[in-house]
Amino acid sequence: MNTNIQAVSYDWLMAHARSPEDGMTMAFAGVIQSAGKGEIQPPNLGMGLSVNKFIELLDQYFPGASPEMCDVSDKAESADCLPFRMDEFQDLVELLLEHRSNDSEQTEWLAYAFASGCMGKDHLYADMGLPGRPAVSALLEFHFTALFLKNEGRKMKWKKFLYKQLCDRAEIKACPAPSCSVCDEYRNCFGTEDSAVKVQPDVVVTVA
Repeated sequence: MNTNIQAVSYDWLMAHARSPEDGMTMAFAGVIQSAGKGEIQPPNLGMGLSVNKFIELLDQYFPGASPEMCDVSDKAESADCLPFRMDEFQDLVELLLEHRSNDSEQTEWLAYAFASGCMGKDHLYADMGLPGRPAVSALLEFHFTALFLKNEGRKMKWKKFLYKQLCDRAEIKACPAPSCSVCDEYRNCFGTEDSAVKVQPDVVVTVA
């Protein structure tokens, strides 16, 4: 089954949101918008999820959105396929799922949202349309606690941290220095996560 997923704006999705201040709701809306605008390149506009799972996500978090967004048909090739780093994406999803705090499908969807956000070029929170690093940290702490704790105290930038985990798992020595503390790139990995990208302003994030 092929599905054409229509690109939509953050505001359009949030107008359908069941809980607009929920952190996961904001993350899903931000990633879907970023994918539609081409700012990130997940496997498809549905964050790499199967059609059925993506529609289920929309129905849970944005009731009424799926009929307008998803044109389910077997008549044509899907229009939302993009050139893509599939292995890299799947490795990120697997890393997150291995550290999930529960087995809920919502946490699985969030893993795909984080992996999708990593397919952009900005800070993770910006590519996910979230208001700042604390919003990313709160979601990771609640839904992927073991992974969050690995970065607690060191506060490496989240996207760099996730990719470093992949390098460590593959036993790839990608860093130029023997340790972070003596590396010339320290500020790039641990500096403040300020972005030139305008994200959703004046929002309150809740995690549940």
